[in-house]
Amino acid sequence: MSFISLASPYTPIDGESIEERVASAARYAAQLMTAGNAVFSPVVHSHYIADHLEGERRLDHEFWMRQDLAVLRHAALMVVLRLPGWERSRGIAREIVVAQSCNIPIQYVS
Repeated sequence: MSFISLASPYTPIDGESIEERVASAARYAAQLMTAGNAVFSPVVHSHYIADHLEGERRLDHEFWMRQDLAVLRHAALMVVLRLPGWERSRGIAREIVVAQSCNIPIQYVS
C-alpha cells in the first residue's frame, strides 16, 4: 500500500463551484483508494473542516498550507489532478516544490 497525497485545485474557474472541485477530488481519491492506496486529499479533507472553524482562519491560505505540507512530507507519491486551472494554483505550486525537495515522486493525471 502506498501513501499518496492528492493535489488538486480548489478555486473554481469558468462557472464551476467549489463543491464541483471537491467532488472531482473525492472521486479520484476514491479510485486511488479502491486500487489499494492510502490517500490524503487536502481539498476534500480541508473543505469540510473549514465549516467548523471561525473567523478568518477558514480562508487563511497559510493555515491550510501548514496542514497540507505536514502530511505531504510523509507521502510516497504526490499525484496532481490536472483540473482546469491547476497550473495557476499557488497551493499546488508550493506542494510541488516541497515534494521535489523531499524527493517525493510526482505523477500528473487528467
